Amino acid sequence: MGLHLTDWCRKVGLEVVAACDRDPERRAVARAQLPEAALVEQWQELLEHHLDGVVLANDFDEHAPLAIAFLDRGVHVLSESAACVDAAEGERLIAAADRSSATYSFAENYVAHPHVRLLRQAIEGGELGRISLIEADYLHGMSPDEVASLIGDPAHWRGRIAPTAYCTHTVSPILALTKAWPGEVSAFSVDEADPRAAVVMAVRLSTGALALTRHGFLQGEADSHWSWISVRGTKALAESVRATGERSWSVRVRAEGWAAPEGHACEEERTPPPFTLAGEPVARGAEGTVRVLRAFRATMEHGEQPLVPVRPAVAASLVRRGRRGVPRQRFSPGPSTCYDDRPTTSHGSGRSRHPQLTLTTPDGKVRRHLRPVVAPTTDSSLNRPASNSQSGAPPIDSGLNLPLPLPGGSLDQSVVGPGVPLTGAQWARIEPLLPERTPQGVAAGATIVR
Repeated sequence: MGLHLTDWCRKVGLEVVAACDRDPERRAVARAQLPEAALVEQWQELLEHHLDGVVLANDFDEHAPLAIAFLDRGVHVLSESAACVDAAEGERLIAAADRSSATYSFAENYVAHPHVRLLRQAIEGGELGRISLIEADYLHGMSPDEVASLIGDPAHWRGRIAPTAYCTHTVSPILALTKAWPGEVSAFSVDEADPRAAVVMAVRLSTGALALTRHGFLQGEADSHWSWISVRGTKALAESVRATGERSWSVRVRAEGWAAPEGHACEEERTPPPFTLAGEPVARGAEGTVRVLRAFRATMEHGEQPLVPVRPAVAASLVRRGRRGVPRQRFSPGPSTCYDDRPTTSHGSGRSRHPQLTLTTPDGKVRRHLRPVVAPTTDSSLNRPASNSQSGAPPIDSGLNLPLPLPGGSLDQSVVGPGVPLTGAQWARIEPLLPERTPQGVAAGATIVR
């Protein structure tokens, strides 16, 4: 990816003066392509090169420490992959960006792909009304052997990250299109027989809309750079066309008769205009990358705002962890929600605000009434003594992690609300997952808390 971005950097007018790779064979390849550039083995050496900007294209889960170091040196950062791996790292990254004379940009090319830009035009033109449901896919229809070679090696970053982690190509376009922030997240492996292959996430957005994302390895990939997006509003629908080749970048817009001026259902297919660079056409799949790099150059040279700045980057990267919202001043200057691992407090109460624990029952319904709360006598909804009562023990912490599926399979009975006791088997499965006894190796991204 580093050499791929190097090529496009030069095409948009950026001078590549240095590069880093720990692999000597890769450095040799880079030497052939970048004969005038300084090539180093350790990234720290680049800190002494007085750079204007740096493109981080190292391993997926190792970007934040480098970004912070360069920001502290006043070097503009374009981070090609996940902004951070946890909330603490996200906070440090945001703090570094806020105090730096330079800027942080997230190289999320999917927010600038042709079909996403068409969807944005329909939304901003008011054609769809208020968005109520938005869906996004980022799927690869690869063979089982190819998938195993990518995610089966624990020494490779694809093998060590959680299956929920690579969510930014779906979440970032959703946040950009809705101008919303993630508030409540539920993540599920698609197939329990192969839980690492693909994930579905349901995200409650700050606008009240619901977002559904699918990413990983499933059959039926989209020709539009593996991306398909659908937006349903209160007035109309706009979605990527499921087709092959050039049509996959088009968008279908449909309004029913009651919402159309003509009085009958209207449907049209819109095609994105051609995009050129230095007078030459740019392939559809490369448009997003070119627009990201152009924006990065404009940020460095003219002080323009990053296409995807640090706070949306952190929000998209942390959705996969399924954490609840934190106080707005932590991650955003405006109405927004992001994530944190620490308990927050209710205004004026001085007590921890406890999470709402959501479980999916065997009938497929999500029940949202099971709360680990502080009670003065007994916690009847959990059918156990009040070991966390106000009488002395500290309140239950807020960092719940539920592995998917729950140990031992699905629940024995539906959980329908406070006062419905759990069976002994259910409680035996749930109790070890409460924060004061969180087991090692809990699956990332499997939390549903508010």
